Amino acid sequence: LGVKQRGVGIRVLSATKMPSILIETGFVSNEEDDKYLNSEEGQNEIVLAIAKAVKTYRDTVEAKN
Repeated sequence: LGVKQRGVGIRVLSATKMPSILIETGFVSNEEDDKYLNSEEGQNEIVLAIAKAVKTYRDTVEAKN
């Protein structure tokens, strides 16, 4: 789907026995990110964005089949 992959695998993903994804939403070491990630608004926005992305991916895969 046009996703660029790193040359070397990411251990947390390659060590699984099932399909997996890693989503980086921000960095707790960044004060602005930390505040956003810990806010109810930030968490709701992130959850909705992830759900939308998963649905879009599923719909794209199903449309090809």
